[in-house]
Amino acid sequence: MNEIERKYKNDGYVIFERIIPTEKINNILDALEEFKRKGLPFYSQSIHTWIKPPLDSNGFMSESMENFTRVMWLNKLSKYGNDILLSQEINECLKIINPSARKFVLWQNMLFDKSTGTIDHYDSYYLDTLPSGNLIGAWIALEDIDERCGPFKIYPGSHLEFLDTPYNKLNHENFRLMCANYAKKTEFKHALLKKGDVLFWHPSLIHGASIPLDEKYSRKSLTSHYYPYGYSKKGDDEDYSISKSLYRKIINKPKKRSNYQIMITGNAITDLRFSLGGLKIYLTSKIKGAITKKMDMKRTSYN
Repeated sequence: MNEIERKYKNDGYVIFERIIPTEKINNILDALEEFKRKGLPFYSQSIHTWIKPPLDSNGFMSESMENFTRVMWLNKLSKYGNDILLSQEINECLKIINPSARKFVLWQNMLFDKSTGTIDHYDSYYLDTLPSGNLIGAWIALEDIDERCGPFKIYPGSHLEFLDTPYNKLNHENFRLMCANYAKKTEFKHALLKKGDVLFWHPSLIHGASIPLDEKYSRKSLTSHYYPYGYSKKGDDEDYSISKSLYRKIINKPKKRSNYQIMITGNAITDLRFSLGGLKIYLTSKIKGAITKKMDMKRTSYN
């Protein structure tokens, strides 16, 4: 077992320094600013619904984006996002953490312009592999992270307590409260990464983000999750109709895109369905004059 693999196993996380090239980061940051100017709808990770980019007084987008690389009208942002998320740089780190895996598949990504103060939680409640514990999360710093921005936070060693626990069967509110109670009595570390650094974490590691202390500081970053190719995903053990089974095994089967090193599920058809379905939800919410928050992940919504 290599040193990094051992640290990941014992602490539940590991940091690789300056692995993402500055050019790739600058490309996505430029595309992000262009996207904000256009004001096109996207799927929010923090409130789980489709909205237009809300900008604060500093010009930062106050809600995070989920699966932004799948939205068909975000071509430039999607391309530069994939240049990082599916890159050789990320792939090499994943292989060091899990040397037994031949290939990896991306499962869900997020983009943050500023910290949304995400509640403390662990990923395995929402998504993981079968058997559990083989998913790997990644948080990628697109700028130097200041302690006043509401940094990403981790609870080292917590993954040893929450792998395959009955807490996964709690409803979301009780799960949130359980994680919050654990966090109150446990020490955490802020991830004050430098531009190009990447933190990888175990799916059962408790993590979240602090509330910003100074709104003048952004927290530009990417989050993504990966699993070894060949593993089933959480939820794949559910009963499917014949049509859904064929869709999942044929159309939505993991595959490589272009010259990227990491695989991804779906194709242009599935991305089109995701985009058009989201546009329908967005327009419906505009007509009704209200937005339904399916699952609010913002710390301030509960304080």
